[in-house]
Amino acid sequence: MPKQQVPEKVRELIKRYKRDYRYYFKKCLKIRDKSSNIIPFATNPSQNKLIKLVEDWKARYPDPKTKPTLYIVILKARQIGFSTTTEGIFFHDLNFYKDMIAMIVSYDEDSAANIQDMSARFYQYLPQAIKPSYRPYRGKGILFENPRFNPGVPIGPGNEPGLQNKFLIETARNVYAGSSYTIKRLHISELAKWPNPEETLTSLMQAVPDYGAIVVVESTANGLNSFYELWNKAEKGENNYVTLFIPWFEHEDYRVDFTSEAERKRFEENLGALGRDDGVDYLAMMRTYGVCLEQVYWYRQTLRDKCGGDINKMHQEYPSCPEEAFVSSGSPVFDNQKVLNRKKLLEQAYKDSPPLVGNIVCKTTPDGDPIKGTEKFIEDVNGWVTIYEKPKPGVYYVIGGDIAEGGIDWSIGQVLDNTTGAQVATWRAHTDTDLYAKQLFSLGHFYNTALLSVEMNFDSHPIKELNRLRYPKQFRREVIDTITKKKQHKHGWKTTSASRPVAIGELVSIVRDDVELINDITTLGEMLTFIRNKDGKPEAQEGNHDDCVLALAIAHKSRDQQKMSVDVSKPELTGTYHYGELKLMGYSDAQIRRLKNVKILGKRR
Repeated sequence: MPKQQVPEKVRELIKRYKRDYRYYFKKCLKIRDKSSNIIPFATNPSQNKLIKLVEDWKARYPDPKTKPTLYIVILKARQIGFSTTTEGIFFHDLNFYKDMIAMIVSYDEDSAANIQDMSARFYQYLPQAIKPSYRPYRGKGILFENPRFNPGVPIGPGNEPGLQNKFLIETARNVYAGSSYTIKRLHISELAKWPNPEETLTSLMQAVPDYGAIVVVESTANGLNSFYELWNKAEKGENNYVTLFIPWFEHEDYRVDFTSEAERKRFEENLGALGRDDGVDYLAMMRTYGVCLEQVYWYRQTLRDKCGGDINKMHQEYPSCPEEAFVSSGSPVFDNQKVLNRKKLLEQAYKDSPPLVGNIVCKTTPDGDPIKGTEKFIEDVNGWVTIYEKPKPGVYYVIGGDIAEGGIDWSIGQVLDNTTGAQVATWRAHTDTDLYAKQLFSLGHFYNTALLSVEMNFDSHPIKELNRLRYPKQFRREVIDTITKKKQHKHGWKTTSASRPVAIGELVSIVRDDVELINDITTLGEMLTFIRNKDGKPEAQEGNHDDCVLALAIAHKSRDQQKMSVDVSKPELTGTYHYGELKLMGYSDAQIRRLKNVKILGKRR
């Protein structure tokens, strides 16, 4: 129908189709549901999150010449519908713009055939008023072109070229997919399943322009591969991808209703025992993620019926958080469920009450050496020290240190309250070894002259520097003199084939029995990627760090060289304390009675 003959009402409707993805999907596109019924495409809340990212991008950059390409990486649970949403977005843009190529690259022929069926259905049910010209394509896809167009004849009535758009479907096995095109819309589907993704991805990305394009990479997790690396870099801000994670419990279908209130009550009463049988802490899951019993009921059925009771498979297919999704390629050293639960609880708690971040500063000599007794904490959002609990008078502390090797890793200091074993502070930075020693000198004195236990395998210079500065408390190890054969004591922790597994084993026990002692999110994150390699050695997975883990293990293993009781000969406590808290800190009833400037709650003195 010529443009001038299109009724005003229809023109307004077409304008709405063009500006409103959700309305276009619902009114113009049809999909096949799980019961094989053909129904309108009504998006769910998770799919709407992807649509909003695209809408916000278009609104932020209205000028195509200054609109930087939008990169999105999606980590999802099963059957959320992101392939359908992405294809719908691309189909919409091809429907209303000209000279555009969209390419969908799937992981195998079956999935490519499903996408072909979906796109054909989209076109089949389009309203006639917006249905573009169509030309058959030899491969998989649709060409929005006039099949009768003659390029040798001037463009005009009867010889219109059509939109000249291409909706192409490829598989990951085509290494050179997209190499001859300029791709304005690119969908990488189920990247984690691609057999050899690097070469194909490199070819595809060169075909994407720097401006005006959209790239969507979506997948469920499948181990530590290219998708895992892409996601991690996006999370760390090392590329331009926007991350979008959708946990299983956001899907409205992932719940099962109970047949009766009595059945619901029985399930709730037995939840602890059922969790022990399944290896899942369902009560912690409900606290951490706010899921209801009906969702937990679905989770348990799916774990047993579709994942064979394998919690790693469940985490991979139906993750609750990104860390859970990427199943370790080796055997995890720590109890990852407890680590994850602790990490999530801290992330929530720190939103309302974040720990202090800053630096320990002090006066220095003309030579730049720190002066004992002048230490103070200065808040700085870019600081190297994170404090979860300030030093308390009379309490003894231990600091475990791990030195960066070759500047690639981090230098770490882990501070423990030696009375309770709780992690009370961390120091983490890239710095030279002499500056590292001076920082630990100040940190140690700030925490009541803590015992410093610094690993010295890679570089003994910090130990020598601490000796030069006359730091009074360093970990002492026993060595045998090679000439006299007599026992000697030297400063610094040495990691050996004997000491390393013992220290890590003790930390494994702490995570299992007392994970609440760990307060640092970065340390917990490292624990999630700390595995036993193919030779059985505990270490960080490739591309990850373990500096915080090793420093914490050293700190705990060094505690027996520091006092664990509270020293009441130090300046007295001030403020308000509960009687039980003072007892946990090591105070006897007689010592509590001698405290003059403390308001004590609970039991009377």
